[in-house]
Amino acid sequence: MVRTAGSETLTMTASQIPAGRRLTVPLKDLGVAPENLRAEEAADADIPRLADTVRAAGLIYPLVVRRGRRREAEPFQVLDGRRRRLALLSLVEAGAIAPDAPVECLLVEGRAAQAAAAVIPNREHAPVHPADVIAAIGKLRRAHMATGQIAAALGYEELEIKRLAALAGVHPRVLEAYRQDRLTVRQVRMLARLKDKDRQEGFAQAALDGVLHDYQLQAQVQGGRVTADDTRVPLVGLAAYQAAGGRIEADLFGELPDALLDPDLLARLWRERAEALAAGLEAEGLAVQLGDEGGYRAPEGLLHLPYVHVGGLPEAQRAVFEAARGRAEAAEAALEIAGGAAASDQALAEHLAAQLAVARAKVTDGEVAAARLAPNGATGLDVSFFWRPAPIPTEVAPDLAADDPSADAPASEDAEAPASLAAGTRAPPQPPPGPLGAGHALHDARTDLATRALACALANDPAAALTVLTAHLLRLLTAARVGRDATALTVRAEAYVGARPPIAGLDADLRRRLVARREALEASGLTPIAWTAGLGASEQLAMLAELVAVCLDLREPRTDAVRRAARAEAAEIAGLCGARFGGWTPDPAYLRLHGKAELAAMLQGLGDTDPKACGLKKDELVARVASLAAAQGWVPPELTWTSTLEASSPEATRHDPAGSEPDPASPDEATAAQDMAPLGADLPNGAAEVEAGDAADPAEPAGEGADAAALAA
Repeated sequence: MVRTAGSETLTMTASQIPAGRRLTVPLKDLGVAPENLRAEEAADADIPRLADTVRAAGLIYPLVVRRGRRREAEPFQVLDGRRRRLALLSLVEAGAIAPDAPVECLLVEGRAAQAAAAVIPNREHAPVHPADVIAAIGKLRRAHMATGQIAAALGYEELEIKRLAALAGVHPRVLEAYRQDRLTVRQVRMLARLKDKDRQEGFAQAALDGVLHDYQLQAQVQGGRVTADDTRVPLVGLAAYQAAGGRIEADLFGELPDALLDPDLLARLWRERAEALAAGLEAEGLAVQLGDEGGYRAPEGLLHLPYVHVGGLPEAQRAVFEAARGRAEAAEAALEIAGGAAASDQALAEHLAAQLAVARAKVTDGEVAAARLAPNGATGLDVSFFWRPAPIPTEVAPDLAADDPSADAPASEDAEAPASLAAGTRAPPQPPPGPLGAGHALHDARTDLATRALACALANDPAAALTVLTAHLLRLLTAARVGRDATALTVRAEAYVGARPPIAGLDADLRRRLVARREALEASGLTPIAWTAGLGASEQLAMLAELVAVCLDLREPRTDAVRRAARAEAAEIAGLCGARFGGWTPDPAYLRLHGKAELAAMLQGLGDTDPKACGLKKDELVARVASLAAAQGWVPPELTWTSTLEASSPEATRHDPAGSEPDPASPDEATAAQDMAPLGADLPNGAAEVEAGDAADPAEPAGEGADAAALAA
């Protein structure tokens, strides 16, 4: 008989079946022979299912029996067919058949034949593979048997027959791969959901070849499938979706959530309700956007909300924050209980208003300016807020300027930093990102290289490093909260990890010195304190400078991740240590991040006016710029902590060991340089402010006196 899990299979060959004669025996006269291999086993959970099959289709194979012996209650004993007998007895209990219902049996005579009948069917039978059952169901359907007829004949539920029929409809190669155990039954069901038979065959062949990955199959079947688990459903509701004409398709196999066949309708319904709720935020003066999901970057000019350490807040602000947070938690709990679709617009509006109150409690030096609404699987609506920092003042405080005797002094051409930075009277204003239009990769590379150059300079200036470290510790102990974006130094001594390995001419030497110190410490066998105490004071200061320098981190991986306060600190540090690029000039790895137009502008600024240069391939342009830059010692101004646009030309940033003054930039050079503004350029009110009276003469040509106003030209 053909059955799957829980069924009994008897497939003895003609030579294996003992010789005997057929007879009909009343059910009540059948017992189980003690030599039956499973005589002592209790009825299993699948006996009722086998009984349904016997009731629908009858006994396909007769029971193998012998005559009863002395002290055996029943006249006939079953050698093979214990489960079929139990199925018949369960039908008696159900009232479906009489206790003396006739049962077809095969009577075996002789001890040897009886032993063979008891052992061979249980030991040498060949189980039917489920793939053959699936194929058999397919044949019955092709013979125009109705689902109900097949279910009644085999004792299956109609739904199970429908599922088996769907599996029977797959490409024959699929069932072949299933027979060879190259596909699981779950994967066969996944393939049955694909309508394209050619794709089914392709996946089956990949399985037979041993190269099929399950994620590929899942992506093909479920990719782009909108289901009832979609995060927009809680806000819309399936009832509203269906009322608007939306169609739903249940998964035949009950493994996947129901599919929504009209995703555009679902999207429209979600946006309509979200827009109505957004009106409350717009009334509070916020710009509101709708998104398909959360996690977007902040809009241009805005920032994600800062992290708030409640314990570090002033008492009054802490009370405001905790009250807002309590209100938000209560509103969210109410939504989760009601569900997004069942929740009233009033409850959802309260949820948004409470979240806005929390956002405003987090911001003390700016304003919450925008919000983005996105679907949420729990509450139906998720909201993200963005804030705009208050403008950083650029004017010098009048009282400090009045007390500073150098306020009216002219700028010195030999000075390496503006007087305001050297005196530490005021941090410079926040520089904007690099040139407009720079992509994330280029922006990341620029800030990475600028960090390395500044670290190299700081490592060689112990006095400046001591000042930076002391000021940083002072800030940590006197400020309520100092996040990564607010400082250039990490106090936990986390070594900076750049986008590239250490670079010769920048931080490679610094890293080698630190490795040598670590090896010396390990070789000494001393503790760090004992080993450091054995160094001279000057050596300790030198090592301090190296350790502080390696903790600098000014990298910005994205153009929208500008760290304003950290840049301001970097400008001060550059002023203290006179940061310059030592021997590094633009290498191919850096130059390849630029477009051909930018590379051509660099060539022109470096004095290469060959008109054929514009027709070169990018790799040729890169090599040409790298060669000229190395020969002239030129560093792109956008990599320096320069604070004036006058230093933006190639002439202003060449390494000039002879100390000669650079020539004034030509109009073409100045135009090209404006496209590559330095990290400290385009500040509010013009270039980075110096103390009153220290600004360079506006009439001075570009390039002349630039070193006096530059932090690291």
